[in-house]
Amino acid sequence: MKKNRNLKQKIVFYVMSVSILIAALITAVMSIGSVRSTNAVLLDNMQIIARTAAQNLSSNLHLLTERMYNFSTEPLFSDRSASVDEKEERFEAIENQIEFVWLSAYGLSGKKLYGDDSSPDSISDANYFNLASQTGNLAIGEPFYENGFLQLCVIAPFKEEGQVSGYLVGSYKYDILNDVLSQLVLGNTGGACILNQDGDIIGDRDLINVIEGKTVYDIFPAASGAGKFDEVMDFQTSSSIMTLNSKQQYTGYSPIPGTSWALFIHAPKREFMDTVYATIAFSALMSLAVLLAAAAIVVPVSKKISNPLSLATRRLQTLSDGNLTEQVILSESNDETRILTDALAKTIASLKRYIEDIDGCLSTLAQGDYTHTVPDHFQGDFSSIRDSLHNIQAALNHSMQKMSLSSVNVSDCAKQLLEGSKEQGALLEDMKENMEAITSSISLNIENAKTLERCVTEAGEKTTLGESDMQNMLHAMSQIDASVKEISNVSLLIEDISRQTNLLSLNAAVEAARAGEAGKGFSVVANEINHLSSQTANALLETGSLIERSAETIQAGLKTAERTAKTFRDIAALTEEYRDISRKLSDTANDQTDAVSHANDCLESLHGIAGKNDGMAAESLAQAESLREFVSRVKIKSNTGGLS
Repeated sequence: MKKNRNLKQKIVFYVMSVSILIAALITAVMSIGSVRSTNAVLLDNMQIIARTAAQNLSSNLHLLTERMYNFSTEPLFSDRSASVDEKEERFEAIENQIEFVWLSAYGLSGKKLYGDDSSPDSISDANYFNLASQTGNLAIGEPFYENGFLQLCVIAPFKEEGQVSGYLVGSYKYDILNDVLSQLVLGNTGGACILNQDGDIIGDRDLINVIEGKTVYDIFPAASGAGKFDEVMDFQTSSSIMTLNSKQQYTGYSPIPGTSWALFIHAPKREFMDTVYATIAFSALMSLAVLLAAAAIVVPVSKKISNPLSLATRRLQTLSDGNLTEQVILSESNDETRILTDALAKTIASLKRYIEDIDGCLSTLAQGDYTHTVPDHFQGDFSSIRDSLHNIQAALNHSMQKMSLSSVNVSDCAKQLLEGSKEQGALLEDMKENMEAITSSISLNIENAKTLERCVTEAGEKTTLGESDMQNMLHAMSQIDASVKEISNVSLLIEDISRQTNLLSLNAAVEAARAGEAGKGFSVVANEINHLSSQTANALLETGSLIERSAETIQAGLKTAERTAKTFRDIAALTEEYRDISRKLSDTANDQTDAVSHANDCLESLHGIAGKNDGMAAESLAQAESLREFVSRVKIKSNTGGLS
């Protein structure tokens, strides 16, 4: 069974539920907003940092190329009359001015012309040499490790009469790139690197990655969104959140102007989000503290509200069980609970007084005193109880008066009933004798009905046999009629043959006449045939008349036979109706016998009831006398307002 919670528990539960829900929603909104705003700000900063650092790297590299360009445009290096010693002496002066690792001049084939001994003898396979040869402009080579440290080469062409006659190549220490990368402080474990178009790391604070020629895919083998590296090497400027070595990091990238390199920076997201997480945790703690404070306020308030209501509820429960004596504990607060407990106390007092008055009235009525006056202090809707008690008392007085009169009438009726019962017994004896005579008459009718039914059955059988014979005769006459029709058809056929024979004899006579003397014999035959056909036609006429009269006679016989058959059928139908009537008479007689038998049983029952009525009439007379004596003992109001 579900356990009911009291009002205090409900108030605390609902208030705290709403408070917790609001606190959770506010904390969630603040947390999500803080995380999203922090991500947006840091991604924008990473993009700005990457672009700014790329500009710084480009500026430093531009300074190197500008110096090399200035050196390459000195007339000394393009003057063929100048000696090699003079040119090398100028190299030494330049190296003392600027920290070069080495400085040398190379021909168009890439072979060294003069310069430092530490410089390579040929640069024909260097990528920067190929780039400078193709463009005829300055070029910067990728950093390389040699003689124990990283170097960076810058090549600048020098010209004679507008044509490139050689190249001036200077090798700088890698520090010019490392200075910029080392200044990119991105958290405690963040980093930055420079990538070429193939993804090779050509600049990194960790020089081992550059020395060993690692790629960005070697350092971050399981990076999520590795396609972002393609954007880096496509010289795009942007920022994003990537998972590098199982850690989410903010990343930014930008191309380095004037080169085919790109700068890629990254910083762990965790290091920048610690403050946000701390803020979220602090917000959660503050929400918890507010909830605890709310609980500390809500619990006493709910107790103050619920305790008087609980007492009132328990008192109502005892009232529903019929307890009107227990006192109501009044609330001491000036609110609705005080009004509720006061009203409950007044209600119980009123109910107690009303019930005492009702009990007094009903007790006097139960004792047979219908003269008690109903109290007149019922108020409001309870006034209907007073009216009901008045009506009950008046109705009882009226009923008792009626009962008093009725007891006298019942006594008189009982006497008359006793006399009527005796007369009824005599009449029932006469009816019994008459019913026995009716029973004998009905038995005789049953025997006559059975005889009639037997005669009708025999007549029906004879009629059925005659009808069957008539049907056979009808069938035979129908066959004769059919034979006559066939004879008539044969006569018509013979008549047709006679006409054709007559026509043939005429044709033969005509032909014999045409033949003259030779056709006389044939003419005689034709005349005989004509005479024979005439006799045949006459015989057929007489036969047809005879057949026609026979057919008319047969048709008349058929009609007479059909009328006779119909008469037999009508007789059979009448016979069947007589049979049904005789059966119904027999059934009616049986029903009458059963009805008379039932009537005899009813007469016996009535006779017994008449005997009982005698006893009941006597008993009713005794009860009526007893009722009149009882009513005489009840105190009732008279119609004039007095007592009787």
